[in-house]
Amino acid sequence: MATAHPVLQGLQPRGVMDWEYYGPVIPHYFFEGQDAPDDVAVAALALCHSAPPGGYAAGIILGSYRFGQGVFTLNSLNILQNVDRHPAADRLLLNLIDDAAAHLAQTAAPLPADFDQTLAAIRY
Repeated sequence: MATAHPVLQGLQPRGVMDWEYYGPVIPHYFFEGQDAPDDVAVAALALCHSAPPGGYAAGIILGSYRFGQGVFTLNSLNILQNVDRHPAADRLLLNLIDDAAAHLAQTAAPLPADFDQTLAAIRY
């Protein structure tokens, strides 16, 4: 499910991602089990008899999390392998770069004193 999000600007409207439109850019896997992202661009819904017990699964295909003063993004869209092969991948890559550049305009914050403990807590 694509949301009305800046990284999807210039692409098909929000809602179910059309296989005819996005083609190979749509992944067959997604992130599940982690905390909900602070910003969701694309969510995954799987409804079928072969899905996990209960026939339902859900997760995140493209979402961002705040981390300290910054942001990181999880993505399972097949963008890089389809650049210059599929127009949706090209547009997504440009939009993701624009979105990341907006965060670079901010002044870098110093690392917190307990940053090593934070990295240990997330098992980095």
